[in-house]
Amino acid sequence: MVHEDCRVFDPVTESCGVENCSSFKGVICQFKKEKYTLPKSPFVSRLSEDPKIRQVMEELSVNTSRDIDLTSLQQLTQAALYAIEADGPRPLTSSDILYLSQVIDSTAASARSAGANTAEVMVSIATNYLNLASMMLEPHMATQWIGWTEDGVNIGPFTIIKSIDSLTEALADTLSAEQRGFTLSTKNIDVYLKWQKLSHKSSNQVFKLSAVTSHIPSRSSLDELIIPDYELQRIYKLGYKEVMFIHTYYSHLSEVVSAAEKPAESQQDKAQSTFPGKLTSAVISSTVRDVSKGQTVPVVVQYTLSSSQVAEYSWRVPRVCAFWNFSLMHSQTSSWSSDGCSVIFVGSGVTSCLCNHTTNFAVLMNYFESKWSPEEELILTKLTFIGCGASLCALVVTLMLFTVLE
Repeated sequence: MVHEDCRVFDPVTESCGVENCSSFKGVICQFKKEKYTLPKSPFVSRLSEDPKIRQVMEELSVNTSRDIDLTSLQQLTQAALYAIEADGPRPLTSSDILYLSQVIDSTAASARSAGANTAEVMVSIATNYLNLASMMLEPHMATQWIGWTEDGVNIGPFTIIKSIDSLTEALADTLSAEQRGFTLSTKNIDVYLKWQKLSHKSSNQVFKLSAVTSHIPSRSSLDELIIPDYELQRIYKLGYKEVMFIHTYYSHLSEVVSAAEKPAESQQDKAQSTFPGKLTSAVISSTVRDVSKGQTVPVVVQYTLSSSQVAEYSWRVPRVCAFWNFSLMHSQTSSWSSDGCSVIFVGSGVTSCLCNHTTNFAVLMNYFESKWSPEEELILTKLTFIGCGASLCALVVTLMLFTVLE
């Protein structure tokens, strides 16, 4: 008999452990012990050249996430960053991205179970991975790894974003003990963490790029996210005294998302892609963490985003306030959802939205791209004018005939 290990969660003690999968535990949930398979790729081969890093990767492939030392994970993320910086042209694969996201999941789990004095290590890991993620989200690099792994896992840009969400939440929980914040600006990603003590007079929490970087593209100067004062006062009355605000801004994600959301090849795929619209803005996210329990607090969020790809006559094009629903990632070809979100203002290239929850937000435009080339459109335009002219001439002749015959 093959003995497999399963992770076991005990709802009474709220703790996890490892037991034999064949053992019966009644109402206690069991699931297979997670193991990370090392991809056979040039990127992993490059990392394995360092004996210490190879040892860390081998340890990660056989141990549960809570068994990995944060210092080892720090070394691994540092080595991965150096490898990408040194070997930029070397192609990444979808399996590489999946492996790196699993490493970050391990980091988040290890940080929550680690003791004190982990803040500096977590800051280092976050800095390494966010710089690494920024490079991986470059459009020319993303085209190398977007797609399916050998195990049938669909890897896209939001695979990276989900790992960033997990990492920043773990970092916020770690830094909250010291009432510290964190700020980092990269080419494609900006992250801002802020500790705050709430009161019955708390004012609006406003996040703009100016809080992170001084290099703001002109079209992004109006982009902002606001957690209203009445929401902060509401959660204060519910018992939330100290919170961490987590804000992330992805400035150039539309090109990468467009590459990931290729047109469906079959009618069945088209039927599954039920959410219309094209990403035309940056992606902005917000999370409020209860620092005492390490839990996310649901709040109402208002955000404003400018459109990077405004279509002609865009004021006629319907705008959609949407968020990326991670629960739909494996069941539909598009995982955008508008549940709980509504448009509250539409201006010239700017859209404001109100959502009743926190997550990764964006603005979509619901329009159909032209099926004709510029040359074909010119011919059709000329034919239209010729047809209208001929019809007008015929109408004039008809009126003259009626006049003469009367």
